[in-house]
Amino acid sequence: MIPVDNQELIDFMEQHGGLRQKYSPRTKISNLEEKIIILLTGVMHLEDGKEKEPFILTYLNDNYLLDLQILKAEHSKEIFFSSDTEIEVIEMNRNKFFELIKRKASLLEWVVVSNSKIVSKIYTESSKFYINSTLKIIRSFRSLLEENILVADEKRDGWYRMLPFMTRRNLASYCQLSRKTLGQELKLLEEQELLVWDSKGMFVNAEKLERGDSNI
Repeated sequence: MIPVDNQELIDFMEQHGGLRQKYSPRTKISNLEEKIIILLTGVMHLEDGKEKEPFILTYLNDNYLLDLQILKAEHSKEIFFSSDTEIEVIEMNRNKFFELIKRKASLLEWVVVSNSKIVSKIYTESSKFYINSTLKIIRSFRSLLEENILVADEKRDGWYRMLPFMTRRNLASYCQLSRKTLGQELKLLEEQELLVWDSKGMFVNAEKLERGDSNI
């Protein structure tokens, strides 16, 4: 995912007081303004809580270094990370981390690349505000595929299953739609065979999602 060796950074953090922590699903990770963390395993999302109804900015799936102050310094008290599955992270005091990393230039690239990737994701996700409802859903599904958050169906080639944590509420929040509008749009996409439902949940077709823009 990130084109530099992250094991060196993991070892560095643990050698200098970084602690491994596990969080259960649906846990809001607090005091992030004081921490630097690296997401080792699991899925979490970045949520903007400044509105009455918080909305999900983007989903992340392992191998990210998370620094809330760099990502959204002026809104750090209104934005937070929340786990969707069980996650494992390494946490370290932010000031200590950046003081120590000055001596390890080889790790600075990892930090820059990771933060740049997350900022880019946030800008890309935010651009959904300016497109129609159907495209909001299609591009949201694409982002989930690119982040390896959807699970490939063993029986149907090219189909991917939405994980249980992606409830209607979460999906509507992520797509920047009301739940009513989301429901209407999902029915239309089902008619176009971009998605199907069965006893295991909702499945989306990767190939048809790639062609989605030209069909809308």
